[in-house]
Amino acid sequence: MNEHRLILGFHKMRSGLSEDKIRYHRRKAKRLEDNSGLERREKLKRDIAECAVGGKIAVYHWGRDCDLSESANVQWIPANVPAYVQLENQCERSAEGPWSLCVLEPDEVKIFEPWSRDRAAEMMGY
Repeated sequence: MNEHRLILGFHKMRSGLSEDKIRYHRRKAKRLEDNSGLERREKLKRDIAECAVGGKIAVYHWGRDCDLSESANVQWIPANVPAYVQLENQCERSAEGPWSLCVLEPDEVKIFEPWSRDRAAEMMGY
């Protein structure tokens, strides 16, 4: 058991900690357990450097909400890790279901078309 798992257990017992802080400690504990945080950050830095255009990067965002409405779009953000992490945190806070982000190469952005789909309506025959 690492230090962050112990802290998380303590905070759960006290239950005075906000959900955001509990999620933070869960993510921190996960990164320490699988040791992938540093490798992921280095890969993200490489991807950003390779895909930056004019100081910005295109980020693909896919998500599905609790009503089975699905969508995908591209968002342009500053070409740095903190901006990507901030977008990731925004997605996590507002997510009502599964979601994903990834950095797109400039040629992929040219052919991408945003889309949305209502799976619940499709199941009902609309």
